[in-house]
Order: sequence, then C-alpha cells, then structure tokens
Amino acid sequence: MSEAEQTPQQPRLAPNQPSNQQEIDSRSVYLGNVDYSALPGDLKELLDDCGVINRITILYDKHTGKPRGYAFVEFETHEGAQKAVAMNGTEFRGRTLTVTPKRTNYPGITNARRYSGAPPQRGRGRGGRATAWRGRTHHLREDDAKNEEPPETSPE
Repeated sequence: MSEAEQTPQQPRLAPNQPSNQQEIDSRSVYLGNVDYSALPGDLKELLDDCGVINRITILYDKHTGKPRGYAFVEFETHEGAQKAVAMNGTEFRGRTLTVTPKRTNYPGITNARRYSGAPPQRGRGRGGRATAWRGRTHHLREDDAKNEEPPETSPE
C-alpha cells in the first residue's frame, strides 16, 4: 500500500467555508446562555481581558428575529480562546455563561442520524411492530410457526 492510502483522510469542509476554517475555529469559542439583550459591544467588554477579538457573531432566529441565546467569538490568537474557555461558568447579566471551544462543522456529520440502519419510525400508527397490537397477536412469524406444536387430536 502506498503512504497516501494509509493516512486517514481529513473530513471535507462545506463548499462555502474558507480553506483555513479549522484554524479559525481553533481560535474561536462558543458562548452559551447569553442574555437575549446582550449586544456585541457588551460581549467585547466582557472578553477584552482575554485578548484581541476579530469577530463576534450573535445568532438570531430567522423567523422571529429574536436572539437565540448564544454567540461565537473569534480571537486573534489561540491563547485568547484558551483564556476565554477558562471563563466557563462566569456570571453575565444574571446568567451563567457556557464557554467551550468552537468545533468545525463538516457536511454529512449530524446528530440527526442517531439510529443505526433503518430510518426512525414516524407517527403513532400501527406500523411499528407486526407481531402484537394492544396485547393481541396479529400473525405469527415464520420462526414461531416452525416451533409451534400441532394440536393434539383424540382418536375416535
């Protein structure tokens, strides 16, 4: 085998992400449980001691236009992000902030595919189990039919 075949492949980034997205994400942090009235300037004041901030992104709901309660902060250096992660659990406007390193999104990797193999059942209909419904057996499986003993008949 050649060396190229032995090395594991890096996951591909989404089409619109820059080629250095992983490096940017290593300098960024996720801020959770952010007060809904907080503005980027307020978060900048809170995190100024950590280092130089390149960008602050507060996410908003696209339907209502209200803040979603979390933000991403990109620092100029890795040390700034590490200092910010050390602030995990800090009080900000009466709320305890969650500060974690940002992770890079890769296409095709999602939490929605938690099942293994078959797609999840939808609705509350009768399609789930074929053998029993409300305590009654609808039909036997082939395995059950083979193991079942024939009824005894009395000789007459």
